[in-house]
Amino acid sequence: MIRNYLLLTFISFFSLQACKNKNPRKEITYINIPSYLKGQLAYLDTVPFQLLKTVERDSAHIDSFYLKNQDIRNIVTPFLAPELEQGLFEKTYEETSFADASLNLITVTYNAVNKKVPVQRIDIYVNPEDNNIKQVYLVRQDNQPDSSLTQQLFWSNNKGCSLITVISKKDQPEKTENIKIKWND
Repeated sequence: MIRNYLLLTFISFFSLQACKNKNPRKEITYINIPSYLKGQLAYLDTVPFQLLKTVERDSAHIDSFYLKNQDIRNIVTPFLAPELEQGLFEKTYEETSFADASLNLITVTYNAVNKKVPVQRIDIYVNPEDNNIKQVYLVRQDNQPDSSLTQQLFWSNNKGCSLITVISKKDQPEKTENIKIKWND
């Protein structure tokens, strides 16, 4: 009788443990990307740099001109999605990281677990010596029944950014636009 009781207790304990650990999500480190990008925009408000924008469409240079600070805000705003805020972020993304010896940077990557959120991927490149962010790469996706829009924002800390936009429409050739903005390079 005692043996059956111990066996039942043992099986119950491990059954509960197995249920508890089904699909465990690794706890992730929250890096406040919206705050970082807003801080970079605030930095641009305090420095006397000219914002030079160059535009290429389908690999052909189209134009170069100077921007106002508000124009760069309009480029960044679509990447300031609500799921990047603390609380939602931890539920929306899975984290991987590795040290890249060739770049002397630590790469922290967040991939969306829900394919319906706009920002699907975030790569953050951190200098291991001072723990400062050197670059941020975000991929935003908007899929419609007859088309898709993919935007890749690559932000280089205090130097510049680029935005690659790829538009794919049914029965039409893919269109690519590359916007580069430099201010301290």
